[in-house]
Amino acid sequence: MRGTPLQHLVHGNERGAAMQRELAGRHKIYIDPQTRWRLVIQYRDAPASSQHSREIDLLAVGERQDNAAYRTAAQRLQRNRDASPTQHRPPRGCPPR
Repeated sequence: MRGTPLQHLVHGNERGAAMQRELAGRHKIYIDPQTRWRLVIQYRDAPASSQHSREIDLLAVGERQDNAAYRTAAQRLQRNRDASPTQHRPPRGCPPR
């Protein structure tokens, strides 16, 4: 395949390697020939108004050394989970509406 890894992603020719554990559902992309640097991305459906079927969210960019990109991506995902609003539940003993 010719071109850069990013071009392949944008054109849908590559998805990247699927990740496991706390990064399940995300993908890693190597961005240099020595595979020292990588992107951690996730795909999502594009808005109905878009001409594309999916979007790519960049979660982290970093060196493989010390798992820097993976740690950053996991921390960002956790922050997003912590910041998302929780569902309102009636107090215990109150009937649901």
